[in-house]
Amino acid sequence: MIRRYSQWFATVLAIGVLVGCGSDSGDAAPTDSQGATDTVEDGGRQVFVGTVNGTNALAAMVSENGKVSMYVCGHGDTLESHTRWFNGDSNGQGFILDTGGWKSEGTFTAETATGTLTDPEGNSTDWAMNWAAKDNVSGLYSALHSDCRTGVVVIDAGTAKEPTVQGAWCNAEGLIKQVTPMTPVDLAPEGLEMSVELDTGPESFFVQPHHPPI
Repeated sequence: MIRRYSQWFATVLAIGVLVGCGSDSGDAAPTDSQGATDTVEDGGRQVFVGTVNGTNALAAMVSENGKVSMYVCGHGDTLESHTRWFNGDSNGQGFILDTGGWKSEGTFTAETATGTLTDPEGNSTDWAMNWAAKDNVSGLYSALHSDCRTGVVVIDAGTAKEPTVQGAWCNAEGLIKQVTPMTPVDLAPEGLEMSVELDTGPESFFVQPHHPPI
């Protein structure tokens, strides 16, 4: 697999291979690759991955045909507080989305996306993302499993190390479990394979590139 090196991603990779986060529900149609196919102005598919400043949360977003999904994925002490899906409309250059009292507002170009994440108390934190190149596994992945939308953010630095993976399984009752990526982290036709430790033992499943709900 050819991987494009990025100095910005190398900084992100310094946090190591992380796992853990939950998700709200959403829609996906996992049929396409996650890379850009057209320009933002043309409404083509664009995927961005990055970080939420001052936290251990990762974030990713997908813009496609006037719709956008953003996923913020916490870890540890931010697992329940920060992890959530945002879905809505985009004007091709920006969006304002809200869910559960949280708001995400951002703008994006063909290469970068920046914005703010605001909690229900009005506290705002900046986030920043870079375009997820089509020639590596960076991207936003999801799967509807146990009646809940699992989300997984992957940041591939283009080095010999495994990509940073942060995501979690959840169910309709609100239970959130940390997921572990199966290594090597490569995108197979079925998607990326994850494992979650349940009361009945470990269970594996696949996540596919995420698409915004229509």
